[in-house]
Amino acid sequence: MRTILTFLCCLFLVLPGKAQQGNQHIENGNQDYKHKEFKKADEQYTKALQKDQKSTVAQFNSGNAKQKLNRFDEAAKAYEAAASNTTDPLVKAKAYYNQGLSFIRQNKLKEAIDAFKQSLRYNADDKEARENLQKALKEKKQQEQPKNNNNPNNKNNNKPKEKDQPKPPRSNLKKEDAEKMLNNLQREEKNLQKQLQSKKQSGRQLKDW
Repeated sequence: MRTILTFLCCLFLVLPGKAQQGNQHIENGNQDYKHKEFKKADEQYTKALQKDQKSTVAQFNSGNAKQKLNRFDEAAKAYEAAASNTTDPLVKAKAYYNQGLSFIRQNKLKEAIDAFKQSLRYNADDKEARENLQKALKEKKQQEQPKNNNNPNNKNNNKPKEKDQPKPPRSNLKKEDAEKMLNNLQREEKNLQKQLQSKKQSGRQLKDW
């Protein structure tokens, strides 16, 4: 399975005046993420979600952290939640884009294709989403091609079956007729030998004068 793209859209956003305590956990998580402390970052985003279950920023960034931790199935769910809890089309587009990458890492091409299509619905100008969609479609098509042509056990598949092969025609000659023909041939052979023998003897009686 070829990796399509590894680019991740990381969204670091704090909404002032709303759920300040939850935002502090998001800020802490963002700092941990920047220092590649992805497990700690995810723990901070989880704490933020405990304060505000519909925090799009916490859900999105939690998806990023889970993606870095190779927890791709959980990351895909986090991105889905982020897309569902926002009305911002660009945030939706990024969430579905990252979700597509999560599905690619799980070799779920069909789901990845659907996610990239969703991303392009909200941001048709996203070049990377379009390229990933094309590559995923190509990869899926290659996987669906029949593999029987490369199977060495199928080399004789095109040969005619035994029952289809022409068989030599059966003879309608009866046994008695065959014996008569054989006897006639033997008699003719004996007569020919007698004729040859008589010619030799007559040749020996001639003398040179």
